[in-house]
Amino acid sequence: MIRKNAKLISFARGEKWREYEPLATILEEWYGKETGSAEMISHLPDAVTIQQALSNIVETSINSDNSDLLRLKDDWEKLVGKDIANIAKPKNIKNGIIYIEVANSAWMMELKNYSKKMIMKNISDLYGEKLYRDIVFVPSG
Repeated sequence: MIRKNAKLISFARGEKWREYEPLATILEEWYGKETGSAEMISHLPDAVTIQQALSNIVETSINSDNSDLLRLKDDWEKLVGKDIANIAKPKNIKNGIIYIEVANSAWMMELKNYSKKMIMKNISDLYGEKLYRDIVFVPSG
């Protein structure tokens, strides 16, 4: 296994390749081979369980906009009603703006002109706070 700070160097005219780690080499020179290896281990990160590793991955991959989008998708039919939910769906949330994908341009104009305020009000009422500053309707596809 090659660590991220390891380098490959060649010996004997490139016939053999060997892993070279600057820290390990320095520690072995200072402390001797056995003690240097033990000292090297003390500089490695602590082992973690698979559960901890997966938890860290999930935390970093799901930012607040993504979790808000999932929550919005779950509550979408409650917010807009079944008819609108059939033709428009939340697609993305970025910088406080909700992007809603709409089936066609006629519905997009209808929602933009007549339903946008109602949708914003329903979102504020359901979540109890003004999380989003605008809604943008985009064509599907």
